[in-house]
Amino acid sequence: MGLDVNEGDFAENFTTSGLDLLDLPLGTVLRLGSSVEVMISQIGKVCHKRCAIYYLAGDCIFPREGIFAVVLEGGTVRAGDAIEILERGDGTCPFSPQEAIDEVEAARFAGTL
Repeated sequence: MGLDVNEGDFAENFTTSGLDLLDLPLGTVLRLGSSVEVMISQIGKVCHKRCAIYYLAGDCIFPREGIFAVVLEGGTVRAGDAIEILERGDGTCPFSPQEAIDEVEAARFAGTL
């Protein structure tokens, strides 16, 4: 979209490649590196306030590509570490705020995401 962006410019904690995160349902448990475990708790986030990226590019990726996870087991992750799917979720996550899930689903249904 004409912007010069690099890893970390969106304040992401992790940038991945070779893994279709959007295909993984809520509740999926991933291992990052040798010991860190996270559970996918939210896919997509309604952009209430138009951020600087939205005004520069005319779009925001968080509603479509923002993946959020809860840390189950902490540790150190380094660039180049492998990501392994330990358990594919069933579409639910005990850590997901229901109001956030409802908001994303309503926006998807309305076609605003």
